[in-house]
Parts: sequence; C-alpha cells; structure tokens
Amino acid sequence: YEGFDLSTTRTKKAIEEGLYDGWDDIRIPFLLALKRRGYQPQALRKYAREVGVTRTDKTTTIEEFFKSINAFNKEILDPISNRFFMIRIPKEIFVEGTPKEKIILNLHPEKKNGGREFHIDENFIIEQEDYDSFEEGKIHRLMDCINFTKHGNKLKFHSFEYEKFKENTGKIIHWIPKSSKTIDVEILMTDKTTIKAIAESSIENVKVDDTIQFERFGFIRCDEITSKKYKFYFAHK
Repeated sequence: YEGFDLSTTRTKKAIEEGLYDGWDDIRIPFLLALKRRGYQPQALRKYAREVGVTRTDKTTTIEEFFKSINAFNKEILDPISNRFFMIRIPKEIFVEGTPKEKIILNLHPEKKNGGREFHIDENFIIEQEDYDSFEEGKIHRLMDCINFTKHGNKLKFHSFEYEKFKENTGKIIHWIPKSSKTIDVEILMTDKTTIKAIAESSIENVKVDDTIQFERFGFIRCDEITSKKYKFYFAHK
C-alpha cells in the first residue's frame, strides 16, 4: 500500500510518544480505528474479495483504498442509517408567511416512516453558507418542508409542494425550527480536528455504536453520550 504506514513497531512507538491516542486513533488505518469510525466487517471482506490473491504483489494508494471501502461501506450503511439534520454555523432566518404546522419527517426515506416531529412557524435555523448562496428569483426549499423565495433582504413563504419547487429550482437545504430543542454534538474528523454543531432533538434516540447520517454531511458513528453532548466519529460521505 502506498501512503500507508502499516508498521506496528513504528505505530507502537508513536503511541508511546503520545503522537497517537491509541490503536484506535482515527488517523490510523488499522481495524480498531476503522471499526470506531463505523466501517462494517462486510465492507472489508468485500474489499478483500475484490482485490483477490495473486502470485505477484499488488499496490494501491491510500486514496484508492478508501474510495473502494467507502463505496462498499455505504452500500451497507445507506439502507439502515437513520437521517438527521445538523447545523455547523447557525444562521437564524425569518420566512414571512410560513403557516404554523406540525411536520413529520421520516427517519429513512425508504425504510422508516415518521419518527421526527417538528413544529414550524416563520423562524428557522439554517447553515450560514446556505443563506449566503440564496439567489433572487429562485424557489429554495427547506428539505421535506416548505418552499420560499428571496426578495432583497426578505425571505417569503411560497408553498409546501415539492412539485412547485421543481418549477424553478434553487437549493434544497437542511434546517431546524428556531423554537425546537437542539442537541450539542461533536464530530471527530479524520485529521483529528473536531466539528462542533447543533442537531435536531430526534437524535436523543441514538445510542452509542449507532451509525447515522447527517443530511448533506456524511455517515458518522456515535462514540459517546454525555449529559451535555453527543460525540461522533466521522466515517465518510
């Protein structure tokens, strides 16, 4: 493998020197670390079958390796992972004219109906970068919720139906009602940086070792739950 350091001797020394936290450090491409990130045994077995055994050595780069196992792992996780909304850099918005409604969203678009209840009004929280990208004249959509348009500095309710959004498509974005309870989350990334964010309250049903998907972000595994926050390990998109 090119780009890997698979020497257990050097890795052990790096752990002893404090360069890595342990054999399951997220930066190490060893089985314990991959398991902690949410990779499934079936994905690794499929990769081994695809590579196969030959009389001559095969080489692959770290990028090619992860491209393959990410694809195999996604095949496994996609049908079983519940979906949730997460906001990294919050921006509060006011969508004028939005009716007060109870919105029920699915935990999975095909496998699990319902499970996520939101009470909406004119106030929402979205990603700052989404807000900055809104275009005049386009119909934008809060995912599985409402359509709205931008008029100068104002946002105005347009409709509920997805079909009307398709007539003049802008962006589909994730969201959380401003009035809703949120949960603090931390996501440990593969470079050992941490993303701090807020998530919808439905993740209170997530348990340690569950692998979920944050919409428009990727698959993550729940590593720890405290009274103050939920901590996750990033797997892949």
